[in-house]
Amino acid sequence: MKFTVDGEHERTVDLYAKNRHDELVYVVDGLSEGTHTLKAVTQKTKTGSKIVNQVVKAEVYHAPYVLKDIVIDASMTLIQGSTKQIKATSVPEYAPMDDLSFSSDHADIVSVDENGKLSALKEGSATIRVACGDVVKTMEVKVLPQTKQIAGTIVDENLQYTQDTYEKVSTMGQMEETISAWRNDSAVSEIAIIAKDSSLEDVSIEVSDFTNAYGTIDASNVDATFVKSVDAYTGMPGWGYAPNRYPVGNCAESSDVLYTKDAVDIPFAGVQPIWVNVNIPKDTTAGVYTGTIKVSCKDTKEVLTFTYHVNVQNVVLPDATEFENGFDIELWQYPYSSAEYYGVEPFSKKHFEILESIMEKYKSIGGHAITTTINEDAWDRQTYSKNEVHYPSMVKWTKEKDGSFTYDFTDFDKWVQFNKDLGIGDKIVIYSIAPWHNSFTYWENGKLVKERFTVGSKRYNEVWTDFFTAMVKHLDEKGWFDDAYVGIDERGLSETALNLLDTIKNKDGKTLKTAGAMDNLTGGEHPKLARRIDDLNVGDTVVQNNPEVFQQLLKDRNALGLKTTLYSCTGHIPGNFSLSAPAENYWSILFAYKNGTTGFLRWAYDAWVEDPLRDTSHSSFEAGDCFLIFPDEKNVANPTAKSSIRLEKMA
Repeated sequence: MKFTVDGEHERTVDLYAKNRHDELVYVVDGLSEGTHTLKAVTQKTKTGSKIVNQVVKAEVYHAPYVLKDIVIDASMTLIQGSTKQIKATSVPEYAPMDDLSFSSDHADIVSVDENGKLSALKEGSATIRVACGDVVKTMEVKVLPQTKQIAGTIVDENLQYTQDTYEKVSTMGQMEETISAWRNDSAVSEIAIIAKDSSLEDVSIEVSDFTNAYGTIDASNVDATFVKSVDAYTGMPGWGYAPNRYPVGNCAESSDVLYTKDAVDIPFAGVQPIWVNVNIPKDTTAGVYTGTIKVSCKDTKEVLTFTYHVNVQNVVLPDATEFENGFDIELWQYPYSSAEYYGVEPFSKKHFEILESIMEKYKSIGGHAITTTINEDAWDRQTYSKNEVHYPSMVKWTKEKDGSFTYDFTDFDKWVQFNKDLGIGDKIVIYSIAPWHNSFTYWENGKLVKERFTVGSKRYNEVWTDFFTAMVKHLDEKGWFDDAYVGIDERGLSETALNLLDTIKNKDGKTLKTAGAMDNLTGGEHPKLARRIDDLNVGDTVVQNNPEVFQQLLKDRNALGLKTTLYSCTGHIPGNFSLSAPAENYWSILFAYKNGTTGFLRWAYDAWVEDPLRDTSHSSFEAGDCFLIFPDEKNVANPTAKSSIRLEKMA
């Protein structure tokens, strides 16, 4: 092969040489700045049986560029409270500016950080110095006083309204809307408030009664709540096992937390959503009711008035407690997570006070099934925690000196009874005969032991038979046997486990029911198992991809009197994550109902990360995948759980 550049620097190279291992075959130095032509020409002679003509890559290296100048704006005008990033360009274009620095001669008027971000603090002028080596440029910045302006609009509640929607929101101006609901139902809407070229303090909401000629919906039934944004990591596409590596990198804003009804401040040019929920009492007379929501702040006399017409249909929605007999929702709970977040003893009096608002919200949307654990770290450290055991077992196993096991049901009993007292817990999911780590977990001489098992082995059968015999006896004694289901997720569903459970009978000769998840309807033993599980949850993506197979399964299960629901989890699109559109959460429920199932399940209701009110990122899942409800601030005297837009759209 003959190589040339611009017809010069000729060199002939044998690309087939067996003793040459270096990929580099041709080098030219000392070229001038500009365009050059590299040519590779195959020669007629050859040393092998075939002719090889290929260039894998050509790399061009430039001598180090020397910075000659920096281009910035000569001047800039900012409004007090605003920020602006300095754009500095090097001359020549590729010259490095590694030691670029910024300073202000009046930092009390305009401050500048190490990255060149300007902050206009008060009225006045300042000179900004931008330097790199011997090259120095200056910029004159003038700060004008704010003119306080508040604006807002009714928006589509199926979308998120984050700070990057400011321009979009500022061009809207919808001040009136008609929404509909059944009796004993609720109608939702969303308002976006903006601080126009200013910052605003003490922005507050005032709600009126909703009235017509025949009656009144009292203002106490109208909830208008300021929405708080959180950070959400953008780089986690789905499940990845990394329990000790929490993501650092690009985050996006998620507008999701129904945070407070008290007055808030809005930062300069900020967007502040308000979630509106009009609850319709069961005895409300059908008709159209009109009311207003007013938004004001202490900085301006202007008051924004949003008028709503609520069209109440003459149909009554059943109470949420009746959903268990129709289409219901099941969200797995993680009570140990709230104990760790607030720093309280699990299942203590203080913990139950905290749990009450969490579980009352769950009950109010139709949730009634509860989640329990029988293994230490049943999900193999996937739930967030700073503790050695990320998520404990509610049943403590102890291996005695003679090799036998004893079981302490204290936490299990406290959790179940607490929910029973709230009026829920008629379905108790016991997780699991198939923990993610495939191990028996027990305490021996004060130390936690994880003993790996092989499904179907003699040891597997002996230990699980011993445990579930004790569990069944305990459930009988508590009167909870008929409510209990052994939970098995996608990876652990097997005929061996089901056969073992069928050998263990209670005092009435009954066996434990099963609740299983399945993300495959066609492979291996899945079709057979799918018709054997008492309460089967099928991934909604599976149904999307196999609609006919699922409908046949549903028909078969209905004939057997078995319950079938759909579920959503990591990797599913549409999804229920922090960065999902609110409409996706509504879609999940509608899709489950449309396909003839009896409910919707999601694996995590309250498995919080370290600081969910600020960052919902997780090491192994999409941000927000592990919870749909938020905690209160840690330092409040009486914590109350905070709902999310995602949860409200599901409800």
